[in-house]
Amino acid sequence: LRAFTMQLLASFALKWCHPDYRPLPIQGLQLDEAESALGLSLPPAYRTAVLEVGLPRPTASLLHSIVETNADLHDVAEFLNPAEIVLSTQEWRELGLPSHLIAFASDCMGNLFGFDGLKATDQDGVWFY
Repeated sequence: LRAFTMQLLASFALKWCHPDYRPLPIQGLQLDEAESALGLSLPPAYRTAVLEVGLPRPTASLLHSIVETNADLHDVAEFLNPAEIVLSTQEWRELGLPSHLIAFASDCMGNLFGFDGLKATDQDGVWFY
């Protein structure tokens, strides 16, 4: 599953990101610090994928394709770096984000994508908040 997730993230970056703006590199220590600050864990497959691929920076072409095909999907406008994961998670908790969720991305409307940080297995899905 970790290899599949890594391949999926790499394919996403190749298709939806501008070639001049490669995914942002992330270090394991940064993810460790974010987990420690929140007292929760990120899924192992996510960790492996972002450490290998980096954080994609999708262009508006993703949203355009979703709108053009009338797909019932939310775009991923931004993947949060580890410091933003902590800040966004903490700020959204003040607005009602359940304490077990970890924000890791947002859509163009500012909604969050999150992981269940208490379970943090590769079998659990992504929450949209």
